[in-house]
Amino acid sequence: MTDATTQEFGSEGGQPARGDLIEDRYRLEERLGGGVTATTWRAHDPVLGRDVAVKVWTDASDDAHRSQQDELSAARLLDPNLNELLDAGSHAGRPFLVREIALEHPADPTPPLSAAVAAPEAPNTPPAGMASAPPARRGDRVVMISVGAIVVAAVLVAAGLVVRPGASDAPDEAAATHDVAPTEITSFDPKGDGRENPDELGALLDDDSATTWRSDRYNSPNFGNLKPGLGLVLTFSPAQELDSVEVVSEAGGWSGQVHVATSAAPEFEDWGAPVDTVDGSRPSEELDLGGRTVGAVLIWFTDLGTESNRLTISGLRVRAAQ
Repeated sequence: MTDATTQEFGSEGGQPARGDLIEDRYRLEERLGGGVTATTWRAHDPVLGRDVAVKVWTDASDDAHRSQQDELSAARLLDPNLNELLDAGSHAGRPFLVREIALEHPADPTPPLSAAVAAPEAPNTPPAGMASAPPARRGDRVVMISVGAIVVAAVLVAAGLVVRPGASDAPDEAAATHDVAPTEITSFDPKGDGRENPDELGALLDDDSATTWRSDRYNSPNFGNLKPGLGLVLTFSPAQELDSVEVVSEAGGWSGQVHVATSAAPEFEDWGAPVDTVDGSRPSEELDLGGRTVGAVLIWFTDLGTESNRLTISGLRVRAAQ
């Protein structure tokens, strides 16, 4: 075989041209697109007996070879088995890639995800001789025989990288809510001195995990048997249709419940039954408010759940229904 580093292109200026033979195999027939750094051609591959897409970089610089490696890495992310990529190497010192032409876009040799979705459902019939052509190493590269565009589409769909037709009609749960800030936040300690570290409450809404609100330190997780619990009250004016409230704690482990009302009540008994409960929380715990329209929310902690016998909360996030 002719050494790839000594083979030249036939066009003036040493750039690819119609009729050029890449690696004694791929005959360039039609320029599909490209730019300053590379061009893409429809070429005929006599080994597979069909046309393929060949991308050839315009120079042999380190940047060109890095660009080739970047495309190979991107191809592996989409398809770890590289079913769609047929060949990779260098010709006259310039990197090139060979792909299935069915998935090529004229202006961009990297197959768009939408092309994979549009692949026909019926399996491709391989051309004569293809099934008997095993992967073979040629020079400094490995030739990879594709099993067809339908395999690529199946891999991408299974990996969740493409959206099936009609998926845009499905409801977007993430878009069904939005964050809302309470009008006021206060500590709630009706069985104690009435409040607990009010100067730290701003840390709950500043989007800074390094700042925290802390309860007092007690002799045990159950507040030293001094009281049944303590809480945080969020008020909203006007009332809001609330979906959930997320409590971000330093270590989790606390237990508690959440109550809602049209307005904040001074006594715990006036808040009514809880709408959601937590037993041994995670560091980030979301309490369901059920889309109720309310003017006040009470997060009531019944167990500190930490070895330090102290509750540390770094943030609250309230989500309202759209």
